[in-house]
Amino acid sequence: MSYIKKTLTEDETIIISKKLHWIVWFQVIVIVFGMTLFWSFYYDGVTILRRGDDFSDFVMEWIFNSIIISISALFGVFIAYISTENIVTNKRMIAKSFFFLHEIRNEDIENILIKQSIIGRIFGYGNLKFKVRGKPPFFFRKVPDILSVKKEIESVIYGGS
Repeated sequence: MSYIKKTLTEDETIIISKKLHWIVWFQVIVIVFGMTLFWSFYYDGVTILRRGDDFSDFVMEWIFNSIIISISALFGVFIAYISTENIVTNKRMIAKSFFFLHEIRNEDIENILIKQSIIGRIFGYGNLKFKVRGKPPFFFRKVPDILSVKKEIESVIYGGS
């Protein structure tokens, strides 16, 4: 958040600062767990069947590749998790992810919509879609406690805070 703090004007204050919801880890963990479970059963099956060196070399290569893919996926989610922020100030909205920074002024927002799946409803996260005057829509993705965040943003924009 240090870059965003540096870009604030003198009379601008941060009202909301939200990171990604923890659910971003869930998909990767399921994939890693599934791959681990699959190769462990598969490898046990291979050792029981004793099919020969060529087949076991294939299995070992597959295990190595699945470990590399799992580590890469976890690293990607970790980078996204620590680098993504959704920030609302009294003057603008800022969505920061990796090296990308997108911002809009509060007075340009025409409407705020909640986009929430069934899983998002169960775990309390969702996406906020801001309809912006004369520009493409602006999103805050995978925001935790989506309903209270929307209410707080509406009070900032429409309540005159």
